[in-house]
Amino acid sequence: MDKRDVDWHGPMPSVITPYDAEGRIDEDAFLENIDLCIGYGVTGLLVGGNSGDFWSLSMDERKRLMTLAVEGAKGRVPVFACTGAVLGKAMVDLAAAAAEAGCAGAMVLPPFFYRPNADDIHAYYKSVSDSVDLPLMLYNFPAGSVAAMSFELIGRLADLDRVVAIKETSGSYNTFYKILDLVGECIRVFCGQMTVFGVPALLMGATGFIDTNPNLWGPESVAL
Repeated sequence: MDKRDVDWHGPMPSVITPYDAEGRIDEDAFLENIDLCIGYGVTGLLVGGNSGDFWSLSMDERKRLMTLAVEGAKGRVPVFACTGAVLGKAMVDLAAAAAEAGCAGAMVLPPFFYRPNADDIHAYYKSVSDSVDLPLMLYNFPAGSVAAMSFELIGRLADLDRVVAIKETSGSYNTFYKILDLVGECIRVFCGQMTVFGVPALLMGATGFIDTNPNLWGPESVAL
């Protein structure tokens, strides 16, 4: 697979996860926000990402968000699920759940907290590429994962069978540009900081952006 096998593009919100007074997921508010975002004209929805508090949710709650989002989208836009986890087995389980729920793809954060080396990270991604029938999006977010993916590693990961995209959220425009130049011919490159360098990223050839802001700044995000 490569970027030609998917039609992922444009502005996509990293959908926030609302809660009720007891700390439970407020499913009605979650679905209402999905309707609002789609009404703004977004081109996809990422659920259970960093902005969706995946790190504070149980495995069952993360899987429930996937199902809710697909049901709420009603086929109007593709739904992507963040399936990153510390353990590879848990990550593969989440990606399989995303496929079963009807998600269009899984965005996979490298193992976080500890500091895996390049071969560890490659094996982590290869495990899901080899076992789950779902297009994959890499997620370079060193501030959250601790593991910054080198350009050499990103090039290796782009060659994995099911990797078709990357969300670049390092916070460095130079890093974004180098990744776009390195793998932009084979996978889709999304900018993760719309308000920081969304315009130049799009002008340079980014496929789109995935950010928190379209939850709150919907029409403007789509206009951008």
